[in-house]
Amino acid sequence: MSYEFVPFPDTGATVRRESRPWARHDRRMPGAWFGTLRVEIACHQPIHVGSGFKAEQGGRVVRRTARAGERLVLPGSSLKGVLRARFEAVTRSCAFEPPSDRGFIVSQSYPDVKRGRLTAGVRQMPIFDERCGRDNRLCPACALFGFQYKDESLQSRVRVADFLADEAARSAIAEMPEQYEPRLHHLGDFRIDRSGREPEFEVSRLYGRKFYVGAHPSSDGASRKQQVEVAPAGTRFCGAIHLFNIEAAELGALLVALGVEPKTYLKVGAGKGHGFGRAAVAAMDYQLRDELRRPREPAIDAWRKAFETSGDRWEGGVVKLVEIHERPC
Repeated sequence: MSYEFVPFPDTGATVRRESRPWARHDRRMPGAWFGTLRVEIACHQPIHVGSGFKAEQGGRVVRRTARAGERLVLPGSSLKGVLRARFEAVTRSCAFEPPSDRGFIVSQSYPDVKRGRLTAGVRQMPIFDERCGRDNRLCPACALFGFQYKDESLQSRVRVADFLADEAARSAIAEMPEQYEPRLHHLGDFRIDRSGREPEFEVSRLYGRKFYVGAHPSSDGASRKQQVEVAPAGTRFCGAIHLFNIEAAELGALLVALGVEPKTYLKVGAGKGHGFGRAAVAAMDYQLRDELRRPREPAIDAWRKAFETSGDRWEGGVVKLVEIHERPC
């Protein structure tokens, strides 16, 4: 299996929703942190972030990677998604909706079972059952990264710009297995229900939040391969993360999500379970200010301690996320 799971909180509140006065943009809150993190990310594996375009090269169809003009780029939206997923995993945050159970399933172990469904108990798990924004109550991730639901929304207080590679950086072509969604019955405990017109997997409990791992290229000869353009291992990308009205505990959790404190790897882009996507923060420069726009020195120890004592912290999530990503993954 090319993914592991960070468990949902099993002690205390699964999701901690409360009023969060700092989750706003109309006022600079006293004591809040503002400014920019200048970050350099180093690729430890080839990285492919699909652009939606294809090209012919050497008689082969190649899926192009993301670019800004002629320069290789890690889109800010992709990196922000990585950061939010990791932030959710280490805090008592919600998940907007459960996995889809509408897809067609191909199982080598149970070839006669083609469908699956989630039980009502899964759909009513606290992590899915409510939504943030009601009565101005927010979970940690929605408060920091924002959310949009029907006519309600909240703007993110973290803005991630595109990360550009050096102008001299060149792409390469790699072979990647075709990508498929995880099989529904791989995501939790299941039984096979044969009481209906056709058998189906019935998933009754989810293992947690899914993170792909793949320290080496896939050796699965049965998978169809595709040619993809990649930023090769060794490529470095530089960009900025802009902060507004951030609390100390949020900064502590954000450093965990960035893989800075403690040191862990990130997985970015496609093929994360097949030897692609591993990266790490190589350098970071703090350009911070207070609510009055006065320069402010970073306080990494204070941020870490604030997060360690925060009610938003999910200790089991921190331990498992670090366990998964502290080694080459």
